[in-house]
Amino acid sequence: MQTTNRKIRFYAKETPSIESNVPEGLELVQSYVISNNRSSSQEVQIDMDPNKMVELVFDDNTTWFGNSDVFDDVFPEQAAGKRGINDLFDVPLSIESDDQSRGIIKKIALKVINVFAKKAIQVGVKTLATRFEEKSLEGQSGLYWINENFELKSKYIKKESDQPFLLFLHGTGSSTTGSFAELNTENKSLWLQMLSIYGDRILGFQHETLTKSPIQNVRELIDALPTNTKLDLISHSRGGLVGELLVRFSEYQEGFTDTVLNLLERQHAKADADHVRAIRQSLKKKKIQIGKFVRVACPAGGTSLMGQRIENYFNVLINVLSIPFGSKASPLVSICKEMIAEIVNSKNETDVLPGLESMNPESLFIKVLRSPGEMSSENPYGLFQNRIAVISGNGALSISLGGLSVLLSKMLFQAKNDLIVNTNSMYLGLMRQNPVQYFFDEGTEVNHFSYFKNKKTQDAIAAALNAKTDLIPSFAEYRRGSADESVRGILGIEYGRIFNDQVSGKKPIIVLIPGIMGSALEKNNSLIWLHYLRMMMGDLSQLDINEKNIEATGLIKTSYKKTHRLSQRFL
Repeated sequence: MQTTNRKIRFYAKETPSIESNVPEGLELVQSYVISNNRSSSQEVQIDMDPNKMVELVFDDNTTWFGNSDVFDDVFPEQAAGKRGINDLFDVPLSIESDDQSRGIIKKIALKVINVFAKKAIQVGVKTLATRFEEKSLEGQSGLYWINENFELKSKYIKKESDQPFLLFLHGTGSSTTGSFAELNTENKSLWLQMLSIYGDRILGFQHETLTKSPIQNVRELIDALPTNTKLDLISHSRGGLVGELLVRFSEYQEGFTDTVLNLLERQHAKADADHVRAIRQSLKKKKIQIGKFVRVACPAGGTSLMGQRIENYFNVLINVLSIPFGSKASPLVSICKEMIAEIVNSKNETDVLPGLESMNPESLFIKVLRSPGEMSSENPYGLFQNRIAVISGNGALSISLGGLSVLLSKMLFQAKNDLIVNTNSMYLGLMRQNPVQYFFDEGTEVNHFSYFKNKKTQDAIAAALNAKTDLIPSFAEYRRGSADESVRGILGIEYGRIFNDQVSGKKPIIVLIPGIMGSALEKNNSLIWLHYLRMMMGDLSQLDINEKNIEATGLIKTSYKKTHRLSQRFL
């Protein structure tokens, strides 16, 4: 990130303002239409001081907004080269895709550069985020009934039922209708099937996705549910994180171990630890069962979009709002630009946006989400039983989103993605006993916002909801191996125990006495040594010499696996 002023140079004609979405906190200084004629009469040099913001507009109306760092991000090849005297940056005329596998569109021309100045009065990131949430949710926060026209009917009133409810969990910066209303547009077959299965038992959870963490979202959702509830889930994007937490608490009333809560508190996430404790209290009086769970494009392992600078997310949002909705999206687009300016001011210190931080691949939330559930001798790794159906995708370059695809492939995504979430991340989440089943779609019509419109993925969702067997027709299994291997794969190391008390009585018995630290140790029938995940969560303290109910129950698998295999010849 640049720490000093820099000058940029390009060739253009000054033009009256052609920018309609000027945020309240910014002033449009000048618009420039880029020229291919590099005559001295059209040369423009701008000193990009910290008070200036710039918007690059490309030929297909893709935009990217930010401070002087924009030029390093969008034109990395030029940034890596010689900039010239006094750090003069020559702005290229176009961007070109580095990823030849994503389609035929390779080069997109730069059309306009808009230069803004920040106003003296700054609003603050959280205030702007709250304003954005209120607009995107249209003032409707909480649990709502959904009618046959896929409209929010009324605030949900607690109602007991022996039959499962269908609950929609929307994505980041969106709403129930924003994420799912396309079910009731051109191709209504999936929506009609849902109505025939669930009737009037269809709900949408309107929740704040920027200023509240997924754990706080779940606390508020559980508070709104009746005493006994059966839920089938359909989630989009970040809504899948809320769904994963619902599964955790439905199968393990504590949700997380006290060790995890201590970790949250040590890592400045005390609010989330308090939310977990509040959920525990609620679940003493309530029972929630999660049945079918169709999880669409969830950043279950985080997304690269959130891994570097958080303003990247808002730039993508500007584009995906502007292209389909045009001027209708102007109020939200203006807030996004103001958000970017505030985030740059705060040097990306965005702890006031825990909802976005939860999607950072390195976030504490992603790490604790994958921590074990309730561990026992029957389930030593704390695996979850819920069977999940994942809808995943990879988008090739398309006419409508070509510029955005090129930008993201250059700046953020080096592997398959749907413009928002890395495809590989969509298969992660809770450690489950059973393999993840998934349906993968790929093509120019595939992007993060097309799953509920495209027929192939609509049909896959229908197959998951209608499946009468554990294996869903048309789905594949994402296998990470056995229970031992699925846990080991998180860390890239092996652990576990070896125990054998079965002998034939016809051959000599081998008595193997392990070396120091070579015995598997359990407390109250729950493996602690050697169990790396539990050690990471601080459970090693439970092996204090003064602790009771600690037993040696086998050999450390890492050290004695080969010896054990060899011994099988003699038993």
